[in-house]
Amino acid sequence: MIFGGLDGILTSFAIVAGAAGGSLSTGVVLVLGFSNIFADALSMGVGEFLSSKAENEWIISERKREAWEMENYPEGEINEMIDIY
Repeated sequence: MIFGGLDGILTSFAIVAGAAGGSLSTGVVLVLGFSNIFADALSMGVGEFLSSKAENEWIISERKREAWEMENYPEGEINEMIDIY
């Protein structure tokens, strides 16, 4: 979370500094800065959503696989549990 915040601050600063250094008007600099902040927030939010969705899908598929293995091959699952614990 800290690294993501620092990344967002640095990219926003770079956009605003570049626009200001390019002698653009104050309005344009503000629009570019806020647009960058919005785009960063949207990108991070979508990335987190997709990551959480993929993790949940993996957990569900693993649970289904383990249930299938327990129904069809209980000896192997019992041995697996013994090995783990």
